[in-house]
Amino acid sequence: MSPTRLNPDNVLDLCFTNTDIVNEITVGDLFSDHRFVHVSLSCQRKNAQKVSTVKCFRKASFDEINCILSRIDWDLRFSTLTVEDMYQDLVALLSNVSDKFIPVKIIKPSTKLHSSDIHKLQKKKLDVWRSEGNSVNYRALALHLRTRLSLEEKRITENRLCEGSSPHAFYKFVNSRWKSDEKIGILQDSAAGEDVTDDITKASLFSDTFSSVYTTDDGCASEFPVRTSQCLSSVDVSPHVVEFYLSHLQLKANTTPEGIPSIFLKHTCTSLALPLSIIYQRSLQYGIVPSVWKSAIVKPLYKKGSRCDPKNYRPISLTYSVCKVLEKIVRCEVTKHLNVNRLIIDRQYSASNINRTPLDFGGLGKTKKDTKNL
Repeated sequence: MSPTRLNPDNVLDLCFTNTDIVNEITVGDLFSDHRFVHVSLSCQRKNAQKVSTVKCFRKASFDEINCILSRIDWDLRFSTLTVEDMYQDLVALLSNVSDKFIPVKIIKPSTKLHSSDIHKLQKKKLDVWRSEGNSVNYRALALHLRTRLSLEEKRITENRLCEGSSPHAFYKFVNSRWKSDEKIGILQDSAAGEDVTDDITKASLFSDTFSSVYTTDDGCASEFPVRTSQCLSSVDVSPHVVEFYLSHLQLKANTTPEGIPSIFLKHTCTSLALPLSIIYQRSLQYGIVPSVWKSAIVKPLYKKGSRCDPKNYRPISLTYSVCKVLEKIVRCEVTKHLNVNRLIIDRQYSASNINRTPLDFGGLGKTKKDTKNL
């Protein structure tokens, strides 16, 4: 290796690497009392911009989708299938229909568009850096550019706030600024005493952390005295009931494991009421639910404290929308049975839809009517 510094001749500059990315290193011409060091790298250039695609459910052709689903003889289609196969067949059919009649939107990373004056300052800053390096002129120009960028950002923010035509647009802009980065950074594994950077290892670490605070079912059921002779023998999941609950879903394109959000179920409530009713009836009849309903997408949500500690996150389970509809139907039937047979006392506010605004003073529940005299 040739010396990189003269008078005296020494190898002063070193190049360290732990991969085979370095292809060739050569010592070039003299620059002051040093020589140029040319490092040739062998690597592939990756595009920093990641483009993702999402389905635009709000622009879907639901008339065509309902027309196709309403022409299917569901009783004949599900006659020889199990509960598991019925649901898998329905999901496959809905996925195929969604690909045909729901447009796909390409999401590109947002790039800020600056004014022509900002672009001129950026070009001038680059020219000064190439000619003078980290000089006084360069530092003054960099400070001036940062000031101009700050003023431009402030102007754009004020214009967007003033031009908002509705409160929805205003709060959408505010939420976009308050939205934090959802990426999980480096985590600390306290048991192993090391940092975790791999995504698979992070998922395992979150799984161990969340499962450590769960309560294990001991299989012991509590005994209560019999207070009524009435029994909830069945749950009504007829097509008109299923259609009612589907029609009252929110118009949200929420993330679900099967890719069927509530906005899709709401717009196709009439055509999907019969197949879902058949699946619900078979599930309640045989006490079997599709195995995928027992799984969920668990998303860690940051609470407070250090972001490197997995204990400072709480899990959010993204479950199947079709399963949540059945859960809502069963819950309403159970609540109705408890209220009709007066199995819930008046002060059990959390289990009743009546008097949901109590004030608890010294353990004495106060209804909305009682609080008027306080």
